[in-house]
Amino acid sequence: KQSPGYIDDLAQYDDEIGAALALIKLDHPGTLPAIIAHSTGGLVAALWAENHPGQIGGLVLNAPWLALQGNEWLRGFATTVAAPIWRSAPERKLILPKFDFFYRSISANEHGEWVLHPLWRPRYSFDIQGGWLAAILAGHTRVRQGLHIDVPVLTLTSTKSHFSTKYSTKMQHADSVLDVQATAHRAVQLGNRVMVHKIPNALHDVYASPEPIRNKAFDATFAWLDYFNDL
Repeated sequence: KQSPGYIDDLAQYDDEIGAALALIKLDHPGTLPAIIAHSTGGLVAALWAENHPGQIGGLVLNAPWLALQGNEWLRGFATTVAAPIWRSAPERKLILPKFDFFYRSISANEHGEWVLHPLWRPRYSFDIQGGWLAAILAGHTRVRQGLHIDVPVLTLTSTKSHFSTKYSTKMQHADSVLDVQATAHRAVQLGNRVMVHKIPNALHDVYASPEPIRNKAFDATFAWLDYFNDL
């Protein structure tokens, strides 16, 4: 039996990332590709880069999930008290409120511009299970302790977050999923060459923001990549 999105160790993604890079290097021998990753994928990519030095030329993180939302007390409680309980029953589903705010901000059926696959990107997120969240928290702990990624890292975020239990038009101009300040704070702990670029009015998926905003993000990304390619 499989559960969508479930994994209890983020390192299980390593083989898939390695296989993809191997195919890219076959088509582009002698070059080091860059990885671009979003949200939870940004956390996975950062940990992968830490564990596999010398394999890529750069890392671009689009609103990476590097820290649990909430205050320090909540993050500490989740890591030290709740995570061991979740590991003891990893397939237990957590009863948490579900919101469709991010879906509404990007879906062409609502206020966004994108046609979303109903199975791959449903209105509500997949069920959260204890083992998955424990794996996420373990990744957050590694980031908090400091990584030593050996390549330049670009982190893109919105300039602000907006959280609420009700939908608001403010969510069309902010990150409604992650705390952008916590993201920026953690990003500088990824390595010695980290740039945080905040894009005004960007959504949680910076590249899925309205066209004028995402174009600024693309311009910033390509300029950053060109700079390091020329060094």
